[in-house]
Amino acid sequence: MNASEIARSGLQANAARQAVSAHNIANMNTDGFAKQTVSQHTNSSGGVSSQVDTISLPTEAQQLAQQVDGAQNNVDLAEESVNQIQSRENFKQNAQIIRTQDEMQKTLIDTVV
Repeated sequence: MNASEIARSGLQANAARQAVSAHNIANMNTDGFAKQTVSQHTNSSGGVSSQVDTISLPTEAQQLAQQVDGAQNNVDLAEESVNQIQSRENFKQNAQIIRTQDEMQKTLIDTVV
């Protein structure tokens, strides 16, 4: 797997992290909403793969949440903000890898021609 393919898999994984975080924030006022997370795993051939998981509240927490007025769920706005910042920066780094590889290939082609 070359650097562009590895970086592309990173772009896809971080796009998934952004989408899941946006979904969590959009539903943070929904009572009983169970947040989602993205787990990333390194592939043996290079790059990463991602998986979306749902984290439900334990039964005890759900029962306690029903006793409190207002939307109760397990979404933390501060945590989601940090997730978005991290995935945005990782996205930028992966995009830079692709740009650098493109420049290197152009230089190589210009040298050969």
